Amino acid sequence: MVICDYNQVKEKTDSLESKLNECEGEESLYCHNLETTLSCSADHCLKFVEEVLQWSSDVFSGSVIFDPAAEQLWKASLENFYQRGTRLLSNGYAASGEHGCSTMSGANKLRIALFEMQKLMYSWVAPTLAVGPSSRQQYATDPAKIEEGKRKLASLPLLPSDWKPYNKQQDLMIQRVKR
Repeated sequence: MVICDYNQVKEKTDSLESKLNECEGEESLYCHNLETTLSCSADHCLKFVEEVLQWSSDVFSGSVIFDPAAEQLWKASLENFYQRGTRLLSNGYAASGEHGCSTMSGANKLRIALFEMQKLMYSWVAPTLAVGPSSRQQYATDPAKIEEGKRKLASLPLLPSDWKPYNKQQDLMIQRVKR
């Protein structure tokens, strides 16, 4: 099992912070750079949302151990990047009006990213390991065992030619497969 602890999450959030700083460089709010800045920020924010969702999925499947400190950092960073993106979008709208920029496709992309971040923030549920009827852990399969299973299936006797399933739906499904 892999551990995704506070330090690893900190590395990811620091990396995103530096990438956003690059996006929002000095002349970023002028027409020629505005679209690029907004689009670049949106890409990084969407990537961050994907990483949070992947971490949650990994905790659920048991491939990552849950760390409460890491969860708090994910949440705090998510809110921080959301606020930062909201400010950037607001400044972008102001700059586009001030400089007469006409296209705002980067703004639309950033609004989508902010929407995804907001959905994640307000519907946050702490991930837990799957339990119940079956765990959702992935198991490495041995190719030799797969081949053995295929050989066993191939060696089973065929059903009698007059065999009919008891269930009509099953019969219909079998007829479709035979076609």
